[in-house]
Amino acid sequence: MSILTRTTEETCTNLPTPDGLSTAAVHGGEPRRRAYDAVTTPIVQTATYTFRDTAELIEFQEGRIEREEYGRYGNPTVRTAEAKLAALEAGGALQANALLTSCGMNAMTTVMLAMLPAGSHLVMTSDCYRRTRQFVNTMLKRLGVQSTIVPPGDYAALEDAIRPETRLLVSESPTNPYLRVTDLPALLQSQNGTASRR
Repeated sequence: MSILTRTTEETCTNLPTPDGLSTAAVHGGEPRRRAYDAVTTPIVQTATYTFRDTAELIEFQEGRIEREEYGRYGNPTVRTAEAKLAALEAGGALQANALLTSCGMNAMTTVMLAMLPAGSHLVMTSDCYRRTRQFVNTMLKRLGVQSTIVPPGDYAALEDAIRPETRLLVSESPTNPYLRVTDLPALLQSQNGTASRR
């Protein structure tokens, strides 16, 4: 799942537009000079990183330089993949970033916990992943978040379920495990149609 927020200047997301998505897929989000002069980004498999000297460690701790510190906080291979996805998702816009997570549930819970304060509401299709529905119906309910579950493809029911406190529409495409494909333009139109009536 990608979450678009911002990008850094050391990546080449501002690629010439004539080359389009194919160039962005290969070069987008990557530094011009790659580690060890490799053609593709090397896979970094470490949890810890060294500092050149104590001065570099101090610069890092004071926030004067950005770099890897510990695998839990980031990895060069993952950061490159995130930047590449952001370049593709943003279509050349410079204000984008992506966040990769270890699994789909991590992505879903991160988005929901970040976007849904107590008193808010979400609408979800009934064929979303079972564990996502369980999270919504148990954990989010305990946190004061209300939810409405609607049948997949029933965009009238989706529009009717949207309330002023609705902050999120949740659907999958293709769904897990049924592999139903959501009509994303219709989903967006339902949301936009409801917003315009208010």
